[in-house]
Amino acid sequence: SYLEIYVSEQGIFQDAWRDEHAVANRLFVLTAFLHYASCPEVPHPEVDFSMINKIIPIASIFHHALIHAEWLNSDKNYVKNNHGVMMDISLAQFSVILRGIDKSLSERYSLTSRRRLNSMLELTFDKDGCCTENSPTYHFVNYSLFSVVLDFLLKYDLIKDVSNWIDRLNKARIVGNLFLRSDKTIPLIGDSENALGTFFPQADVVDHRYGFGYYEDAGFFVVSQPDWHMTFKAGGASYSHRHIDDLSLTLQYRGKDFFVDCGMYNYDIKDKLRRWFISSRAHSGIYVESMGDVRFANFKSPQAMSRFVCLEGDERHFNICATHNLSTEVEIKRLVSYSDDSLMIEDSFACENSQSWRIQFNLHPDVKVTGLEHKGGFRLENDEVSLIIY
Repeated sequence: SYLEIYVSEQGIFQDAWRDEHAVANRLFVLTAFLHYASCPEVPHPEVDFSMINKIIPIASIFHHALIHAEWLNSDKNYVKNNHGVMMDISLAQFSVILRGIDKSLSERYSLTSRRRLNSMLELTFDKDGCCTENSPTYHFVNYSLFSVVLDFLLKYDLIKDVSNWIDRLNKARIVGNLFLRSDKTIPLIGDSENALGTFFPQADVVDHRYGFGYYEDAGFFVVSQPDWHMTFKAGGASYSHRHIDDLSLTLQYRGKDFFVDCGMYNYDIKDKLRRWFISSRAHSGIYVESMGDVRFANFKSPQAMSRFVCLEGDERHFNICATHNLSTEVEIKRLVSYSDDSLMIEDSFACENSQSWRIQFNLHPDVKVTGLEHKGGFRLENDEVSLIIY
């Protein structure tokens, strides 16, 4: 469709260059065309590429591939998230095609892709291997993506020292094991979906996944036990796929969801429901009226919005504390403690003026709530599994 719309006498139409993801994908396709059309001894199982040259001259495909490669090679077009990784692997693939045509240009593209991929490995996963894109789904996406990238770099001799790659990816796999719950689902934090999906098969996740992870840089605390799974969100290193979910919790008990986030829904920021899902109203936290409409642009960094303060103990007995400053007037503190099968949430704040505040829990739609008048609490039931809140 790109080649059909392209009009040579008018130059390249601008819509084709407004999204780096699309440019990277087109170079993937153009590189595949060049590979199969120039290597008839390697037939494609579904497409007869021997006919391509009769329809579209190989020289024309190569010309368009070069235009795309130059665009991807420019750092001014680069984005520092998983789209950037896709830009780099596309550029690296094209550099391999160029080896027998223009070694100098091949090495130029190869150097750019390797330089940026090494940098993105450090930015994407914190020192403990947790993805900095604020979402369990994108943790698995990036783990799978970088694993495939490493295989490609090794196959075509584009990398020598892989020790840092292997170390980060091994740590990322352990983090993924903790995010994965007993029912093989993942919590809907940030832009997440419930199931792992086709790009990250469950076979790549080992069985042992119990314990807890404290990822201060990435903004996650996660506890994984045979009977229950909890996450606690604060801070982070980026705004990528982030929601206004500071100090929010998710909780699954005996395979049943109780406290939940809403997940991705879609990426259309014009959609009112999408905006609601991103907002603090869709998360289990403590909030004050003076927060107003929270916008990322009003903060210098995710750490300026919220941050973890301390962690004590282990997965059997722990205390973890975090704060948020979503309001310029108030610092809110949440302490989460666990001991003897009891989870305690203690929220507090202090300020110089009066504040309207709310503590809210976003419950799974299957949860039924019953008041316990004699105890002053609530019973939460999901199917035959229940929790008591005092």
